[in-house]
Amino acid sequence: ENKVILSSCVAAASAAFALQVGNHGLRNSSRGRRLCGARAVADGQVRVTVRRQLPAPPQIAYDVWRQFVWRQGGGLPLLCDAGKPADLGESRTLFPVAMREEILSLEPHRKVTYRVTDFGLFFGLTDHIATVTFEAEGTGSIIIWDVS
Repeated sequence: ENKVILSSCVAAASAAFALQVGNHGLRNSSRGRRLCGARAVADGQVRVTVRRQLPAPPQIAYDVWRQFVWRQGGGLPLLCDAGKPADLGESRTLFPVAMREEILSLEPHRKVTYRVTDFGLFFGLTDHIATVTFEAEGTGSIIIWDVS
């Protein structure tokens, strides 16, 4: 359970930490608000929610997430075979762990929901679904990465 919590927090934090787009740099800031909470739900599953303030509006943050996280693996030390930018039904494979993920729903510039369809080398894991939401806040946005 702790490995799932840690990897989910790292993945979400790396996306917020490393995203950069032209004049709208989405860089980690010690002044930004960050929250990563985890809790076990009734059936023993772990649920992780990461909230991170970003200095770019949701439209830009969403587009960068699709490119940097979905297509390029979000800065994690692995190869990502994703083809084109995230679209409904698109899938990607993360190497060398051979994990496959598929996009279940999209609300452009607002929300992406995806699930793991094959855990590859992560034997023993049985379910993983995540929703990434981009909400406007002032001139920037909040990314909320909810994983269960």
